[in-house]
Amino acid sequence: MNLCSKSCKIAPCQWKNVNFIWDSVVKEIKGENRVESVVIENVKTNQVTEHAFGGVFIYVGLDPVSDFTKDLQIQDEAGWIVTMTT
Repeated sequence: MNLCSKSCKIAPCQWKNVNFIWDSVVKEIKGENRVESVVIENVKTNQVTEHAFGGVFIYVGLDPVSDFTKDLQIQDEAGWIVTMTT
């Protein structure tokens, strides 16, 4: 399952094992020591559903939303938060 903008779906739409849920946000990830299910809310209809999954990969966008970390000096030149250095 992939929760992302329609603009990023070109290549993944050709994959038979990827399903998209549009206009939705993850509300909760449930499980005991591993992912067991995910609660998702459709932002257009406000419908909340729970899906059984064994893992979660969340796509959050192409533009960094990291202004809240500006004073921490952990962003690169483009505004992305640096999580690992080589």
